[in-house]
This record gives sequence, C-alpha cells and structure tokens, in this order.
Amino acid sequence: VLRTRLDRMTRREELIERAVSQGVIPSLGGPPDGHLMQCPAELADLILWLETRAFEKRYLEIGVGYGGLMKFMDGIGWRGFGIDPLPPLDVPKDRVLCERSDSEAALQCALSRSPWGFILIDGDHHYDAVFADWDRYRPLSDIIVFHDIEGLRGCDGVRELWHRISTRYGGQTIKFIDHSAGEHRAGIGVWYK
Repeated sequence: VLRTRLDRMTRREELIERAVSQGVIPSLGGPPDGHLMQCPAELADLILWLETRAFEKRYLEIGVGYGGLMKFMDGIGWRGFGIDPLPPLDVPKDRVLCERSDSEAALQCALSRSPWGFILIDGDHHYDAVFADWDRYRPLSDIIVFHDIEGLRGCDGVRELWHRISTRYGGQTIKFIDHSAGEHRAGIGVWYK
C-alpha cells in the first residue's frame, strides 16, 4: 500500500512537471497555441483517476480551444479527437471536426468514432450550451468530464450545471480543485456510471 501511494505521488509530480513545462496560461489574455488552459495539479489528479477507470485511452474533447490539452494528452499516451467550430493551429486537421457541438454532423462523427474512454466538455460555458453538450454526448461514454466547475472567469454556467448534475442525476461524481492555485484554479468535475 505504501509503495502504491509513493508511485502515485511520483506519477502526480511527473504529470504536474510535464504540464508546467508545456506552458500554463494565466487566467487573462489569449494563450499561445499549444499551452494548457487547465490547472496542472487538477489535470494531474484527473489523469491519475482516469488511469484507474477509463477502459479506452481515447477521448472526445468538446471545445478544443488552442489545442494545448490534446498536445499534452498525446504526450502521455492518450489519443484525443475534438469538436470545435474554430480549427486549433497546433492540432492535426484529421483530429478535429470543425463544427459546432450541437450539429448533427458532430454527433454522427462522435458516434462513428466511439467508444470513448471519456468525454471532456469544455466548449461554450453558458448554462444552456453546457447542458446541451452534456445531454447530447452523455450516452457515448460512462465518464463525462467538465472543466471550469468553479465558475470563475465567466464560467457560471458550468458551475450551475455541475451543481445540478452532482445533486440530481444518477451516477457518481468526483471533483479535482487545486485551492492553492488561487484565482488560476478552474476545477475539474467528473460524472461517471
């Protein structure tokens, strides 16, 4: 048990170091391509949790943004596919469908490429849009991940939906929040069956 704990702590530190070396974006201003928008400690804790539960090392990312997470996940052996209306510059074109997540083409594309180890919802952060993504893509995976559940920096819709999901829906939830990151924390929430 002690050895397992030490191994997890070492792996967590490795993941955090890798995230920091890739570059983490401050909460304000536009990020350069390839940088992460996720808090390194929150991301490391999510990955450690996923490594014990996700049956596929493939994931669907709703809202690719600048492509930083996909680049990071590629580096640790996960294969991502994204849906985003704007093509990220740092991600191969065959890995992103340039559509809105609410389009029929996006859903059909996601269905044709399933199964997914997990689905990350990190697109439009308004409540109705986050709920629509949750409702539309939830049947495609037993693990749904939400970024920005703390509701900071204009992400109130994500926080509101996360509260609703964690109190009213079946399944289980877990969250990863690095309070030591202060205003740079975002919070990652996971709903799973």
